[in-house]
Amino acid sequence: GKFANIRAQATSGFDQTYETDVKQSTSTTQCLDFYYYIPGASNNPKIQVGWKAGEDTQQIIELTPLPENKWHNSRSSFTAPSSSSYQLTFRMIRDGTSTTHYFGLDEIKLYDQSCGMFLLMI
Repeated sequence: GKFANIRAQATSGFDQTYETDVKQSTSTTQCLDFYYYIPGASNNPKIQVGWKAGEDTQQIIELTPLPENKWHNSRSSFTAPSSSSYQLTFRMIRDGTSTTHYFGLDEIKLYDQSCGMFLLMI
């Protein structure tokens, strides 16, 4: 997996998208599994995760802060684009001014099957 610690420092809000290349496999249904950290709900922070292939885009999930101040797991099944490769996008957004807000991503993994298949393997 990969780790990212993003400092969302700006004077008028923060809106930044990070992309990573994915080599497409033969599976159209895939599972995106990762951990995320959004500390606190002030300034309306959120993470939007999706894919991009040329002009086509699709949101997979939007994450907002949960009551517990800890790392949380996100696991989402999605239909991958039919192109030979695509990009996963992680968009971090928050309103207002902050010099101390961070977003965290860790253990980003992509599987060539539905996330529901993991329950059957146990």
